[in-house]
Amino acid sequence: LSKASADVIKQMEIFGEKLGIAFQILDDILDVTSSEGVLGKKPGTDIIERKPSVVNIFWLESGDPLAQRLKSAPEEDESKFVSMALSHLPKSSAIEKAKELARTYANEAKLALQSATANSKNGNPQAAADLMTLIEFTLERVA
Repeated sequence: LSKASADVIKQMEIFGEKLGIAFQILDDILDVTSSEGVLGKKPGTDIIERKPSVVNIFWLESGDPLAQRLKSAPEEDESKFVSMALSHLPKSSAIEKAKELARTYANEAKLALQSATANSKNGNPQAAADLMTLIEFTLERVA
């Protein structure tokens, strides 16, 4: 990118931003659908900490009465709530909506990368292919 045009640099900036958002959404999904062995951390952390993750927001919007508990401060023993949430969420519409949003951002990243590649005079086709593979790998984490 050191000798790239301003347009190519802008497209690569968009690529990075969109891929980063897709990655974060998928990380939010994995927080409620994976095991500690896969995550490297205890599942449900975003629920315990009441983070405004995409999954938590979509879950609240779903109308699930259990999700309303996200609006209150964590209690001393959250284990029962988290356990119930982790059993409800994988079957909820929140997960599919979050996956669809991640796919939208990943597709926007692909378009930006394709635009940058098409407009680059000194592009590296292998680097572009590797970045496209990175997008696919990101999406496969929750396929």
